[in-house]
Amino acid sequence: TQLAGDEEMRVATEQGFAFWHATGTLYSAPGMLLSGHLEEGLQLFEKGLEAYRATGAGLGLTYYLGILGEGFMQAGRFEQARRAFDHALELVETNDERFQEAELHRLYGELHLRETKDEAAAAACFNRAIEIARGQKGRAWELRTTVSLARLWYQQGRGHHAFTALT
Repeated sequence: TQLAGDEEMRVATEQGFAFWHATGTLYSAPGMLLSGHLEEGLQLFEKGLEAYRATGAGLGLTYYLGILGEGFMQAGRFEQARRAFDHALELVETNDERFQEAELHRLYGELHLRETKDEAAAAACFNRAIEIARGQKGRAWELRTTVSLARLWYQQGRGHHAFTALT
């Protein structure tokens, strides 16, 4: 992702395409996050998000805010993660842009576990995400969230429930 994003930014700079430069940044920065360069990746991602918005683009913001929130969560910046997820969920409702809705609820559940260790709140988020994914027939989102829920159950000593959910 990072190399493709870097190449997109290079070509966009040569050609003067602000939108494509911004999206290149939004694809390069997560590569940095995945490689463990959290602070540098987050700074670049925020810069890319600002540039993306400056072009007037709005489609896909729920996706990008989910990535940003997950990066903040990995960096232990929980309040900023919450703000990113809250903003994304507001956009889900405002713009009816629902393709990331299930994933945002899953990520919110993960935030509850990391920040407050509130297993009940996390489970509620996971169950909501599964409900949304099933309603959208989004099997990948359903599986991803089921894995998060099964991991929680396993940690709670409910391995049989976790195994059953995944089979």
